[in-house]
Amino acid sequence: MSEALKHQILRYLVEHPSARDSAEGIHAWWLSPEDDVMRPEVDEALADLVERGWVETHGEGDGQLFGLLAAATPAIRAYLMEGKPGG
Repeated sequence: MSEALKHQILRYLVEHPSARDSAEGIHAWWLSPEDDVMRPEVDEALADLVERGWVETHGEGDGQLFGLLAAATPAIRAYLMEGKPGG
């Protein structure tokens, strides 16, 4: 799974802390079109970010929304500054 993709999602959330969207919406609106990311990659990245406790979910199935877990912001900022792709 692409660290750059996770960075893109997290950067968006840090810049827009009240943003909430479905995986489809994140795929369509939050990511750079030139990155040519496939939807299953977005699903996998979101699952990892939820597992880390950085992204929270509301709802289920197609109605599931993803957003920033505000308490995780310091850890996310540290992760983004580690010198990984896009950080």
